[in-house]
Amino acid sequence: HTLSLSLQLLLCAGTPYMFGLFNDKIKAKLSLDETAAMLVDTSTQVGLYCGIFQGIFYDRYGVRAACYLASTLVAVGYLGAFFLTARTSSTTAAPLALCFFLIGQASHGLYTVGVMTNVPNYSPKEQGWVTGALAACFGLSAAVFSQVEKALDPAVSTSDTGPPPNASLAPTTTTTTT
Repeated sequence: HTLSLSLQLLLCAGTPYMFGLFNDKIKAKLSLDETAAMLVDTSTQVGLYCGIFQGIFYDRYGVRAACYLASTLVAVGYLGAFFLTARTSSTTAAPLALCFFLIGQASHGLYTVGVMTNVPNYSPKEQGWVTGALAACFGLSAAVFSQVEKALDPAVSTSDTGPPPNASLAPTTTTTTT
């Protein structure tokens, strides 16, 4: 049944909502300032919320082609981001912003596939809960994968009360008084 597969698909498709979890790592690795990091995050959100192209593509070419397109965008976006962040030198934010825009487009495409493939299969009385269940899985994606990140990366805080013990909330500049 397509609903169970789409619930699983959307549980994996909402990962752009995790950007805050690895924002600091990206800034440190690539020597990006806050403005550059926000460009990357904004590009992700623009890709995610401006999905009209994904909808048009779905309407014109169908579910299979739309799923292939979204899967390709996922691969290109995440692999591109991986290779850019695997570099040891600093870089501009533009290439990374493009990768994260593609990730946002991919997520929207997967959401379109998941919702549009299932909602028409149900009566109008059932379409509300189907849409709600699909949207919930999309939204829960970040919660699920942030737990995976915590399990795989010991640098991620396991404390619910604040930052890791070696993190500093103090400003990076210091002043001296006489």
